[in-house]
Amino acid sequence: MATTELEELVEFVSAANIEVRKMAVSIVQGLTGSEEGLRKLGYVAGDLIPSLLRRLYDEAAIAELAASTLVNLSQNPRLAGRMVKLGAIDKAMELIAQAEFPRRGHLVLLLTNLTQSEDGAAQLLQIDQPKLEGLHLCRLVELFVSTSSSPSSSAENGRGAADVDAWDHATWVLVNVTRLEKGRRLVLERRESLLKPLLQRIWPPPSSSPSLPSSLFSSSCSFSVRRQGIARVIRNCCFEVERQLDAILDLWEWLLPVLLVPLAGCKGYSEEEVSKMPAAVGAALKLAQVKEKDVEVQVAAAESLLLIGTQQGGRKALWAANVPVILQRGYEEEEDPQVLEALEKLGTLFVAGNGDGGGEEEDRGEEEGGCIPPFPSSPH
Repeated sequence: MATTELEELVEFVSAANIEVRKMAVSIVQGLTGSEEGLRKLGYVAGDLIPSLLRRLYDEAAIAELAASTLVNLSQNPRLAGRMVKLGAIDKAMELIAQAEFPRRGHLVLLLTNLTQSEDGAAQLLQIDQPKLEGLHLCRLVELFVSTSSSPSSSAENGRGAADVDAWDHATWVLVNVTRLEKGRRLVLERRESLLKPLLQRIWPPPSSSPSLPSSLFSSSCSFSVRRQGIARVIRNCCFEVERQLDAILDLWEWLLPVLLVPLAGCKGYSEEEVSKMPAAVGAALKLAQVKEKDVEVQVAAAESLLLIGTQQGGRKALWAANVPVILQRGYEEEEDPQVLEALEKLGTLFVAGNGDGGGEEEDRGEEEGGCIPPFPSSPH
């Protein structure tokens, strides 16, 4: 298709006739399905992208096509950057809050692509709007936790399974924005931490859900994509541990089970061992009898614990929860070399000191206060 033909096609995207608009957007969407098509559309992106953004407010069928087309175009970093400059994130957040918008999941995928850049992440955080800062983020978390990965429940709420599955990727928007220091602080510093509702999607405290199924911790369950995203969000937030340790420890009842269960193995613990753990951790380990298979979740969990343990207060909290024993058990059962390496790095925290949360300055030559021995080097 020649450039002049593409220019005519772009004009039809804004045609007065609904059917003409719909056909034009459909053709553009088809072109985005190939690298060659994306390359050609790049030549007319200056006019095409604003037209497609306006079509998001069109009738349902056209709006859905426009959203899908923008998702495909946003895979190109240059085109994604153009969308960010045109305010695509604000428009997506405006429409995503409208339950009647067709396939809101497309908007989630669009946000995922647009926030991969620092400018896009900053725009979602509304860093340049002090009075509105964090509003989009709060709204996104609220919408995310209100969705379900169950096809049956999605049907009851008028949403297709594919649309609900797309919401799983909302966690990756949160991963993108928490790469920025401002994003991490907005998640942790709010009066009601935004991390808490995410953790509750994985593990409510025992008092509220004593019969939580162990499948929730399994990589085969429908929460797999969400768990990977949440694990990375936690890891990103833990980079603020030096300034935000108190905020992290305020979430300990929810956070610790989420981090320990993927690393704890599946052979079970004695009543005596469980009695030395926080109630939430003991209850979680009793339920989680399936070996964690998601290496990404395991590594992120180990890295999060390692970051927490770099602070003396964090090490004390880990010792108090009997974490060294739990990790030693998990290490003995683990086979994946990436996870083993992450556990070995984490194990050095407990080799370095004793139960009072000692640090690197302490004598490594002695094992004091019940300090566990170094995790052995992996043979794998």
